[in-house]
Amino acid sequence: MALGFEYDVEIPRGRLLIGSVIFLLIVNEIYKRHKNPSRIPYENGRKWYEIGTGKAFERFTADPGGLVQSGLEKYQRAFYLFTDLGFQLVLSPSYSDVLRNDDRLHLGKALGEDFMADVPGFGPMALTAADDKIVPKAVKMMTRSLGNLIKPLVSEAEHALERNWTNSSDWHQPPLGSSLCRIVAQVESRILLNDDLCRDPAWLNIVEEISVAMPLAARHLRPWPAFLRSKISWFLPSFHSLQAKLQKVNEILKPLLDRAQARGTMLSQEKKPDGARREFSTVEWFFDALNGSPSGIGAAQIAITVPSLDAMAMAISNVLCDLSTRPDLIQALRSEIIEVIGKEGLTKPSLQKLELMDSVLKESQRMTPVSYISMQRKALEKIVLPDGLIIPKGTYLMVGATHMRSPSVWPDGENFDGYRFLKLRQNSKEASYLYTQTSSKHMGFGHGKQACPGRFFAECQIKVIMVNILLKYEFKITVPKEGRNIMFGHHIAPHPNIEIDVRRRQEEITF
Repeated sequence: MALGFEYDVEIPRGRLLIGSVIFLLIVNEIYKRHKNPSRIPYENGRKWYEIGTGKAFERFTADPGGLVQSGLEKYQRAFYLFTDLGFQLVLSPSYSDVLRNDDRLHLGKALGEDFMADVPGFGPMALTAADDKIVPKAVKMMTRSLGNLIKPLVSEAEHALERNWTNSSDWHQPPLGSSLCRIVAQVESRILLNDDLCRDPAWLNIVEEISVAMPLAARHLRPWPAFLRSKISWFLPSFHSLQAKLQKVNEILKPLLDRAQARGTMLSQEKKPDGARREFSTVEWFFDALNGSPSGIGAAQIAITVPSLDAMAMAISNVLCDLSTRPDLIQALRSEIIEVIGKEGLTKPSLQKLELMDSVLKESQRMTPVSYISMQRKALEKIVLPDGLIIPKGTYLMVGATHMRSPSVWPDGENFDGYRFLKLRQNSKEASYLYTQTSSKHMGFGHGKQACPGRFFAECQIKVIMVNILLKYEFKITVPKEGRNIMFGHHIAPHPNIEIDVRRRQEEITF
């Protein structure tokens, strides 16, 4: 009886276990088909013998650019890449023109996912991801005013360089990364905030600190499931540090907000005593757009300031590294500046005539973009591409950008050629060869109608700063043995140990 009893019980248990496993496998397969209906392959997913996704993440952090490149070579159309935000869809650049103007794909939502826009306390990124597009609208308003802003931009660039690099004719070594951040922050703030705060050390310090604190706090939250991040954030020192810095922004901006509230109208719409229109001010614009909310205005000011600060400082650092070993190109750039600016002065039209400089900036961006991926988007609904590839609703997708250095796209594409886009412009007159223009072959600013809205603003600032550097300074760059760049996830940044030696030279022209 005992043997029979054991036999009768063990059989159902075994069948139940097998049935449960089969059921779970079927459910998992249905889920995978729902999330990945086109059965797109995974480049660095968890291997069958690995527990958890730790090893998959290690493979991503070890060589994100290599994974993007190998995935595109192996799978041609698309693949999933495991990142610090889970699996993200990487598409071939051949899709870039198909996706470029698709309103079902949202850049702000993707960036908001990157920087925790759904977590209370990340106000700047919440505004970036918002549907009302307040920050991009402010950028466009500012861009329309650029023609009238060149003169103050020039004077502020001169002051910022003298302040950070001095006028000493002896070789000396300012810290490259932090000095460029401060130079760009001062110049950018002169445009965004008029002359109210652009030279205020408290403002320049807090902007630089937030440019480090915000991505750090976001990086600490990414490993946690989305539904836990709001709760976990309150246990993270980096999150509390960020909140304190954002509160400091509100305190610094308070006098400007009080002035705007007392006046009840935008400063940019008032007239000066001589009848001229006052300069554009983002604080004034945000005051109207956000109904005077102090915390909202502070967050908006950071949302418009910090991303462009990082991008411009890195772009200038990369250009200086590219030029430091090419003295002939430096001299050619100086000659162009003397020829163009010497005749016409420093204006928006004359900046556009610096065609060699434009070419050098675009080539530097081609060789060292901010990332090995571009066109980050969040799918707002299910999308079926012309070739049948299905992108499920909610997918975070991006387009691989490693092809920007490929010889199959650009002749001798692995080598820097400062004249590359100048010669292409002269031969074809295509607008896509301009620094600010995008194409499927060069996505340094993204591509399509959601390309970086501040690129025209950035172009003017970078060119004005570079004109001042080239005319007024000699410089030498020392790159650490580890190389010029480091990786933060997908993002490429100049190595913090790059050193620069500078000394003042006598400029040939003044402006």
